[in-house]
Amino acid sequence: MIKNYHFTRISSTNDYARQIIENESEVIVTADHQTNGRGRKERQWQGDFGANLFFTYAVNHKKIATFKNILSFLTSTSLMVINTLREFAPKTEFIIKYPNDILARNDKDRFKKISGILTEHIFQGNIPLISIIGIGVNINQKEFPPYISSIACSLAQLGYNVNLSTFTNILQDKFEGLYLQDEIELFEKWKSEINIKGKLVTRDGSNKIWKAEEILLDGRLLISSDTDKAIIDDGETIRYGM
Repeated sequence: MIKNYHFTRISSTNDYARQIIENESEVIVTADHQTNGRGRKERQWQGDFGANLFFTYAVNHKKIATFKNILSFLTSTSLMVINTLREFAPKTEFIIKYPNDILARNDKDRFKKISGILTEHIFQGNIPLISIIGIGVNINQKEFPPYISSIACSLAQLGYNVNLSTFTNILQDKFEGLYLQDEIELFEKWKSEINIKGKLVTRDGSNKIWKAEEILLDGRLLISSDTDKAIIDDGETIRYGM
C-alpha cells in the first residue's frame, strides 16, 4: 500500500512530497486547497477550496524498482487521468495535448483544459533518485478567473456532478499497480491519445508552418518544414489544431 497524506490546506502537494520522499518508498499527497500550487513554467495552479483534485505521487527509486524510462511516469499518469475522467464523464470527448495537458470538448465544440500534469525528477548524474508527479484536475469548479475562463473548464461546467473523494480514490487505486504496466505499451497508447503525427504546427514567434513527424522515444517531438527539421522538448512553444 502506498502511504497517503491528506491536508485541508497546504502550500503545494509537490513541495511537501519532495520534503518527505527521501525517507519513504512511495507517497501520495492530496489537499483540499493549495496556496502555492505550481504548473509548468512556474505558473500557478489555482482552484477553489474543496472543489478540485490536488494530487501528488512521489517515488524513491533507491527503495523500490520503478520504470526504467522516466518518460513512463508522464505517459502512465496521463493515461490514468484521462481514463478516470472518461469513467466519470462518458459522454465527453477527452484528448491529451502534447505532452501533458488533458483537454475536454465543451458544448460549443471547443477543447478546454481540464487537467495538467507536472513531472519533476531529482538526479544524481544521469541516475534518477526521486520522481514527483503532480496532478491537477478541475472537478467542481464553478467559475474561473477571466484570464483563463476561455481556455479552462471543469467537470461541473460540463454538466457532471462528481464526488471529489470518489474520484480521488479511483485515481489513487490506479497508482497501486503502476509498475505492472509495460513501458512500450504505455508509450504507444500515450502517442495514440495525443494523435499529433502529421498535423501542422506553428512555433511561438514565427509564422513558419511545420509538420509533426514523430514523438521520439524520449518524449521529444520531431517537426519538419520544407527546408528544416527541429526537435521540441515541451508543448509550450508550439500550437496545433486538435
